Amino acid sequence: RCIEWGYIIRAIDAEGIMLQVDFYNNQGTMIDSTNLNIAEHVTYEFNRLMVRFTAPSNASAVQLSMHFSGKVTACTFYAPEAYFC
Repeated sequence: RCIEWGYIIRAIDAEGIMLQVDFYNNQGTMIDSTNLNIAEHVTYEFNRLMVRFTAPSNASAVQLSMHFSGKVTACTFYAPEAYFC
């Protein structure tokens, strides 16, 4: 089990663009949190960028978020997409 998610995104001079997943069990307790810096894969042209995260076997819910860090001169993103695989 996994979740794949991302955006159509472009950026200029971005040091840190993190996609994060927080997995929760049936009781609403966070059981895992993972993030991945996608900045090195983002260019000045719009592209769909999807990332796959493995879900723990006892996960029943997930929260998705994006975080920026360091220098980001410009960034545009739209059309979020997420699905379980």
